[in-house]
Amino acid sequence: NKTLQNISFVRALRRIKKDVMIVVDECHNIGSSSFEEFLEKEELKKISLKLGLSATPDRQGDQKGNEIIEKYLGNVVFQFSLEDAIKGGFLTNYKYYPYFVTLSEEEEKEYIELSKKIASMSFSKNSNLKDRKKESTALEMLLFKRARLLNLTNSKIEKLLEVINEDSFNNLIYVGAGKSKGDYEDSGQKFIDKTIEVISEKLDFKLMKFTSEESKDEREVVIQKFTEKNINAVVAIKCLDEGINIPSIERAYILGSTSNYREYVQRRGRILRKSDNKSIAEIHDFLVVPRSYESYQSIQDSNFSIEKKMVEGELKRLQFFGFK
Repeated sequence: NKTLQNISFVRALRRIKKDVMIVVDECHNIGSSSFEEFLEKEELKKISLKLGLSATPDRQGDQKGNEIIEKYLGNVVFQFSLEDAIKGGFLTNYKYYPYFVTLSEEEEKEYIELSKKIASMSFSKNSNLKDRKKESTALEMLLFKRARLLNLTNSKIEKLLEVINEDSFNNLIYVGAGKSKGDYEDSGQKFIDKTIEVISEKLDFKLMKFTSEESKDEREVVIQKFTEKNINAVVAIKCLDEGINIPSIERAYILGSTSNYREYVQRRGRILRKSDNKSIAEIHDFLVVPRSYESYQSIQDSNFSIEKKMVEGELKRLQFFGFK
């Protein structure tokens, strides 16, 4: 996608006189506003043969982005569902294991406070444009902070220690970005580093990171060690969501996730690649609920509606991964 915006690429198109076809892989990305003006360049518009490829062509909730894609690439002309791919033997079938973990008392209190602030800002009707922009930025920050709270709850590490098989290989562990808190607080240590540290201490388990901080050469070493079973698991944040092919991944433990549908699809796609001696894949998903069912006195609890929305958001992911 970056090549498409590269001025050297555009200059090359000017020099090519014969028929040209542009293939845009992961074409959902060109629906971002940064591409809109660039796609109007004459060098790109004059090419009639264009093909977009994507497992998630629909930018959920982003009508403007969908219009940008459709304007440049046209309508969808062929679809091949996950069910078709599994039945056709192109992808591995999978089992889905959801685990419910609870927020600590401190985390739940913070979640409710953030939710109340978000609710109060969402219904503000500032008429001043400058104030609205400031409020919008502040709202985005609060939403981000609340989502991160769910991703970084330490109960996920505890549950992972319970369910992971320490004698297994070919494991992928997704964690959220940010610094750890609570029981594992250690001078603001990154959650990914603390996850690796705790698992390494508690289990006879070898792990390596795969993040944006590792160089291309370092990533290649990680992949090689993984495929040769010199390590038990790779721990990643988002870098494995697109463009990386490691077919030997057999099971994924999702500690960090968002409400982004595209993320679900891309992550599932990492795990279902066909590989020798791999008959079925596993997805282990860690869903957050505010507190245990027994702790509710009644649904008239003043915070029940806030907590209910949180659970509904997590259950959307369960519904997606647990499709029939």
